[in-house]
Amino acid sequence: MRSFGKLQGFIDGTVRPVCRPGENQRAIFNGQKRIHSIKFQSGGLPNGLVGHLYGSVERKCHDSGMLTSSGLLQDLQRFSNSPVTGLPMCV
Repeated sequence: MRSFGKLQGFIDGTVRPVCRPGENQRAIFNGQKRIHSIKFQSGGLPNGLVGHLYGSVERKCHDSGMLTSSGLLQDLQRFSNSPVTGLPMCV
């Protein structure tokens, strides 16, 4: 019996520093890293392509909050089986 295993991917959140703005500094200040920044979240595929990109987020937001607001979880529920083998994909 032949096993194809599971198709896998990963979710990555990144904080990108930006120059300090003249106005509304609190909107993009990241207290944890102590810099002004914007955040992005991407879903990477095994072949190196980005399958999902969400951002930029200016406010202070935890990675799990970004995952919820991006809608990726709902998309995974709808499209989580491989079209070729029918096996569930995992992230």
